[in-house]
Amino acid sequence: MLRLHRRGDRWPVVRTAAFGDAVVVAAVALGPPVGSHDGDVRVHVAQHLAVAMLVPLLLALSAPVTLALRTSPRRARRWLLAALHSRPAAVLTHPLLLVVADVAGGYALYLGPLYDLAGRHLWLHLMVHLHMLLTGCALSWVLAGRDPAPRPLRTRDRLVLLVVAGAGHDLLARLSTPRAARGAPGPPGSWTPPPSSSPTAVTRSTRPSRWPCSPPGTPGEDASCTAPPAATACGRP
Repeated sequence: MLRLHRRGDRWPVVRTAAFGDAVVVAAVALGPPVGSHDGDVRVHVAQHLAVAMLVPLLLALSAPVTLALRTSPRRARRWLLAALHSRPAAVLTHPLLLVVADVAGGYALYLGPLYDLAGRHLWLHLMVHLHMLLTGCALSWVLAGRDPAPRPLRTRDRLVLLVVAGAGHDLLARLSTPRAARGAPGPPGSWTPPPSSSPTAVTRSTRPSRWPCSPPGTPGEDASCTAPPAATACGRP
């Protein structure tokens, strides 16, 4: 942006604000206290929406590729244009592939063992967030981006793609509701005890069912030891 200013060019303030908002939302979603409390299913879902949808959309609206093309040296600009028009870029940004990668990632995370594994391994937890961010950025680039894309889509095609992706996420939300009700572990170091856990409950659950009897007359003697022989828990005549 400084290069544009020196040349006398102007960059839209709205795009700069969109990029700044994306950075702020990402920092809030991944940093404490949100990032250290995503063992709570509600916090995790909010974090997922921010990282996979809101941040990518704001980045797409900020047009970073266009800014790079306008400020890069001539050689770097040629390399960037060649990458944008290359066959790998066209394949990786195919609408069907993007929808499958975005929706299937959510199914693998919430309906399979990946969520529990990510809760026990920090590197896998970070990879899940990276996958969310990259697939969300690619999909937002195709749907609402201001940058030149390898496969420009018409408005009708964008609407169809948006409906298909929304239907996939809606079905995922319905299928993952039972698991969300049970809860699941968060990242390493963010274990939260289940709602029924308490010192009393733990003591009762770990106490043997046949508690040893105290000698007769001992203060605090178990009532079962003073019961009639037929009802004695210790089996003492």
